[in-house]
Amino acid sequence: MGPEGPQGSPGPAGPEGPQGDPGPAGPAGQQGPPGPGGSTFGEAGITPHPTWCDPEEASWVTCTTVTLNLPTETHVHLVGRVVGWRDDGSDGGDGECVLGTSQTANLLESRVRVDVDHDTRQPVPLMTVTPPVGPGPVSFGIDCREFNGGIRYSEIALTAVALDA
Repeated sequence: MGPEGPQGSPGPAGPEGPQGDPGPAGPAGQQGPPGPGGSTFGEAGITPHPTWCDPEEASWVTCTTVTLNLPTETHVHLVGRVVGWRDDGSDGGDGECVLGTSQTANLLESRVRVDVDHDTRQPVPLMTVTPPVGPGPVSFGIDCREFNGGIRYSEIALTAVALDA
């Protein structure tokens, strides 16, 4: 046999082989920031009739309250109701009620007039969204007062819900 000749040029690449097994899992990443908080909700029960809130003059009287412990500064949606009644022995009267907080005092945009005559009772809704309040414990309430004649309030209810806590 004679001497070996020079090596020829490489041929075309063959088909791709099968994929190998996956490698081991990498280390765990860092913990992410806390997610948004859930709603904070508080409700003052309805004062049963005939439990009365009976202001005797034009000074505000707190008829019911509810307290929320807010994790951050937030707006709170307040929804309440009162029922105005004439005082016993009175031909009627008028007054007003308003929502308020322990951090902002009365929220006058929520003020409603309540007028009752001899044989009527007047249910009145109250609703507002507070300016930012909190963090920490904040009380919310319904305050009422009397102007003329005799008026008193019963069946008072208040619900407070933190909107963006």
